[in-house]
Order: sequence, then structure tokens, then C-alpha cells
Amino acid sequence: MDQAFRDFIIAHADDDCDRLLLSKEKWPDMDVRAAVNCIISRRKLKGKLPSWWVEEELFYPNTLSAEQCSGEEAAALKAGIALGLLNEDIPLDISNEESALGKEHRTPRIADLTGGLGVDCWSFARAGAEVLYNEMNPEICGAAQHNLPLLGVKAVFRNCELRKDNVGEILGDFRPDLIYLDPARRSAGGSKVFRLGDCSPDLSTLLKPLLERAPRILAKLSPMADISRLLKELEDAAGYPCVSRIHIIGSGGECKELLVEAGREAEYNPTISVHDRGRCFSFCIEEERNAIAVAASLPELQAAARAASSGEESRLLLFEPGSALMKAGPFKLLCREGMKKAGRSTQLYFTDNRSLEGLGKYFRILAVLPLNKRSMKELAGLCPKAGVSARNIPMGSDELRRRLGVRAGDGHHIFGIRCDFSDAPSANYLLVTETL
Repeated sequence: MDQAFRDFIIAHADDDCDRLLLSKEKWPDMDVRAAVNCIISRRKLKGKLPSWWVEEELFYPNTLSAEQCSGEEAAALKAGIALGLLNEDIPLDISNEESALGKEHRTPRIADLTGGLGVDCWSFARAGAEVLYNEMNPEICGAAQHNLPLLGVKAVFRNCELRKDNVGEILGDFRPDLIYLDPARRSAGGSKVFRLGDCSPDLSTLLKPLLERAPRILAKLSPMADISRLLKELEDAAGYPCVSRIHIIGSGGECKELLVEAGREAEYNPTISVHDRGRCFSFCIEEERNAIAVAASLPELQAAARAASSGEESRLLLFEPGSALMKAGPFKLLCREGMKKAGRSTQLYFTDNRSLEGLGKYFRILAVLPLNKRSMKELAGLCPKAGVSARNIPMGSDELRRRLGVRAGDGHHIFGIRCDFSDAPSANYLLVTETL
């Protein structure tokens, strides 16, 4: 990237890129298409990756890489997970010469074998690791070789297609403590895929040779993947239960990433950790299987409704788990946080505390009504604007909204839910709530 190219990008940072391409004859000595890729990529990265955006000399070969790369916060979280894992037990590999010599406090080594734009590799290096970067696309690899040194990262660079028969060739004499992979999750036609065998590279064929070269694997997989199926696929690939922990990362109310830690040791009771808005909730799968849910109490709910109707502030709140927590599925274990489950198949909870702040939404209960025509007619007059959700009742959210006759609006939320009480018959209710 020469000075003229960089100046062009900065000068046209806010221009219409389609018009720039149509007018490229104005700049015969400029690769306008390459400049436009950089301009669009920088726009995508301004909020997502601010530490890169401020570096004006970075080159971006295409806009898809900028769109699909990790955000700065997510990359830092992955680096923290990776380095935290390694710091627990370095030296990890007794075949490593330094470990054999007893040098236990060496710098951990991470090989990123699906490097992409290099954001994760950059974050691993910032966290204190020696890194190897590999990317099969020569243009993207070339951009990383240009960009990472400008960002202060020293790396071993490779430009190879990753296959089960060339892992050793890619690594060479770089002996990683951990190998990181982020397989592409789009088919040749561009549609999203989530099964291991449909991703590229295919971790199910690579896992065994990877574990022969490194004692730890950290893989970013589709947040759509079914956890039980994923554990079975990885066990079959390794030949033994190898997954020690699954990290589910949420952001903005969505389940964004799924990270899998795998190792050479057999693991029969992996841990699931949910990360969202700076909070973490961890549990073992076996704990959820053996847990017993605590059912809600009708008198408590009625008392909360009476307090609200008399103008008092009820201590009883409604908790709705976020997408990441729902993906993890600790539906019975949440009761150890002082919560009571609204129903056997209703993943809403009543609680008097906010111990899971950041992992879901809390609502203050304003009214509790039986779910019938009279209540729905009453609510139409009392609450003309509200969010509406149906949970485990014989109608969906859109149908409930239509029958209530309320318009979308912020602040209030009406839940139509099935409640299975510990001290009363099961029944359907309307809960009018206020978002906290």
C-alpha cells in the first residue's frame, strides 16, 4: 500500500462506492476496485474492530473477510479463553524440548490454521502467545502478512490448504500448545451450514491428526449446532470423549458463537459456559441431567399481582433467559439461582433477585390474569401498546397479539404462558410486565 493508495482511501472514505467504480477512468493509475474494497471494509470495521480501523495503512483484499471476521470484543474473549486454558497446565506436551528441560514458564504457542483476516491471531498475540498463522487464500494471506506486523504482531506465516495429511507440513518446527480453527460455515452456494462435515475444513476428519500435533484444540463452530449431536460427532472423530468445555457466547440478545475445547484426555462430563454482557454461567451437563426444577407458587404470584394493583413495588420478577442461555439449556439448574420455573415446558422463571443480570431479561410483574376472552378484552383497554410473547399455550405470539388488539410498543410486555404450580392446578395466564 503506497502513499497515493492510502490517501485515496482516506479522501473517499465517505463517498458512494458504486459511483467511484463507475468513474474509475478518472484515476487511471489507481486500482479503484481494490481501494473500494478497503473503503467498504473500513466502514464495516469502524465499530466492530476499532483498533484496526484507526490504522490507515491496513489493506483489505475483499469485503467478505471484513464482514465475517471476529469483532474485537469476541476475539479478546477467545484469546482469554485460550490463554486461560493454557496457563492452567503449561507445560502441556512432554515431548516439547523446553518442557523436557523444565522451562515451565515459557510463552504459550497457538497455531491458527484458518487465519482469515488475522483478527483472532492478532488477539492471541496481544494476550501474550507466540502465533502461527495459516490461510489457504493467497490474497487474504498476503494481506495478513502486510497487516499483522503493522499491528505489532510477529507471526510464522503459512499459505496452505489444511488437510488431514498435511498438518505436520503446515506446522513445521512450530510446536503448538493449542491449535485454533474457525471452519467456514457456508456451502458452495452461499447458504449457511452447521454440521461438521459440511464446514470447510471438516473438523470431523481433521480432529485426530490435529490432536496428534497439539494437546489442545479450540474450534469456533456454528451457534446453530445441536450440542448433543456435536459431542457425539467429535467423540467419534477422536475415538474417545475429547470435549472438555463448550463456550456459548451471546451478544445483543443473540447467540453469536460456539467455541469447543477438545483435548487428548477423555472427558465424560464436559462443562458448558455461557458468556454474555460480561457475565458467565457455567455448569456440567451431568448436573443439569440430575437437577430438580423448583415449581412456581400460585400464592406468590397472586401476592405480586395484588402488590402491583395497590401501587406497591412487588419483589417478584419474571426472568426470560437470553438466547445463549437458552442454547446451553440449564433449564432446571437455573433454580439454584433462587428461581422458580413457571412451567415444566415454559422456560420462564419467577425470582426475587437479579443474580443472572446480563444473561437474560428481567420484568416487573404488574398484573396476573387468567387467559380468557374477558381478560384479553380488559387488557386491550388497559395496555394498548406492548410487546407480546406466547409460551406453551395453544396459540403463537402473533395470534395472541391479534386477539389482544395491542400494538407494538416499548416498556410493557404481555406474556401468555402455561404455569405448572407446586400448590395449584396448571393453567394458562396473562402476565402484564414492565421491562427493567
